[in-house]
Amino acid sequence: MKLITPKLLISCLCLLAAQAVQANIGVLPSRIEGKIPPTKSYENVFTITNKAPVESKVKIMWRDRSINPVSSDWFSLAQEEVTLPAGGSVEVGYKINVPEGSSGEYNAWVIFTGEPIGNIMGANLSIRISIPVYISVRGTEKFDFDLKRITISNKENTEFKTLLHNTGNVHMRPTGTITIISEDNKTKYNMPFNAVEWAIIPNERGNYVSKFDEPTTLPDGLYSAKIHIIAEDEDQNKHEEIHNVNFKVTGITAEILETEESTDLPTEQDQDSTE
Repeated sequence: MKLITPKLLISCLCLLAAQAVQANIGVLPSRIEGKIPPTKSYENVFTITNKAPVESKVKIMWRDRSINPVSSDWFSLAQEEVTLPAGGSVEVGYKINVPEGSSGEYNAWVIFTGEPIGNIMGANLSIRISIPVYISVRGTEKFDFDLKRITISNKENTEFKTLLHNTGNVHMRPTGTITIISEDNKTKYNMPFNAVEWAIIPNERGNYVSKFDEPTTLPDGLYSAKIHIIAEDEDQNKHEEIHNVNFKVTGITAEILETEESTDLPTEQDQDSTE
């Protein structure tokens, strides 16, 4: 018989309780993302749903993550606390105002906190749902990033970890490809970069992990990799970089021998020919 230690028991109870609450309360939309010109505003609602057979209270607050916002009250909520009927939903309005003279981006978290569902060994447990808000100021966007570090692992599934620093003024969802070629040019591998399109806000760093879709490890030998990363939006604002990496694989270890940023970026004609 396998014994459960007190520490493990607490973790199990917290996990089960959190899963129960997450199943009972939901918030839509799951994120707010868009562009608004200076001096313009936008209004809409959050829909908070209670799937439990009893009513429940939810507190709502927001936390600004903007860098040097022109105004500290660019985001507002119609209510800070609501009571959800059993099995019902409540709408809570919000408004976004982009002040004159704004540039870059406003971003925030909107945080929904449910009632404590109990006390587990002296600790209250409640669910908290955080909704990200990304509002770019149309006409002022700048995409830029620095690739700060690359590491490679060849254990179970070859893995590239790429640390990016967002040096632009809006959030970005960088995507791209990593192309790996063996020294004799006989074998070529491709893996997606940030296939799930995780975002990173201005002045923050994100560690992006890239793997093969199907678990694959590289045989021992010398390889070159081309890491092609693009950050762009629907208004054709864009920044892209290509980094070439030479590395050596020995078992589960991959040693980087040389890295270099390429100035030979694809032209529009090159991209059209691959579509």
